[in-house]
Amino acid sequence: MTVQNRRTERRTRRAFPWYLLTGLILGGALGLAISWLIAPTQYVDTNPASLQDEFKDQYRVQIAVAYAANGDLARAQARLALLNDPAIADTLAAQAQRALAAGAPSEEVRALAQLAAVADAPPASVPTAAPLTQFPTFTPLPTETPTPLPTATLPDTATPSVTPPPSDTETPPVDTPTSQPETGTPNTP
Repeated sequence: MTVQNRRTERRTRRAFPWYLLTGLILGGALGLAISWLIAPTQYVDTNPASLQDEFKDQYRVQIAVAYAANGDLARAQARLALLNDPAIADTLAAQAQRALAAGAPSEEVRALAQLAAVADAPPASVPTAAPLTQFPTFTPLPTETPTPLPTATLPDTATPSVTPPPSDTETPPVDTPTSQPETGTPNTP
């Protein structure tokens, strides 16, 4: 083979397309950065059955506390049914035991245990649970509004005024005609 043929053979043999591999790597990295860091997916209004176990536990605690507060078993059972758990009473009892061992607040543990006891029963056969209250409720007593008493009104009185002091000037006499009594004799001219 001649030198000329070798050069032609090298040109006809294709080199590895590194630019394609570089573009794929950069595109993948950019796509992951956008989807994980810049604009990650946010789940809203998801089905409770699709939650992670930790969040399912929080969901069950919230249902149990709501049931302890209002005693609405039908609503609590409807909410628990969204978890698609076939043995919900056993799950609630196990969660109550885990919460007790972990030192969770006693109100939550009591609410979980109370709901676990009645979770599988039909709603009509279970008595309404008494609400868990920590503090007594304050009911204000009615207060009496004082009635205003009638007040005496004083009559309008004249406002005193300053009297001018007497002056030393003389007042002229005033002529007033005096009438004379008539007598029975006519006046003759």
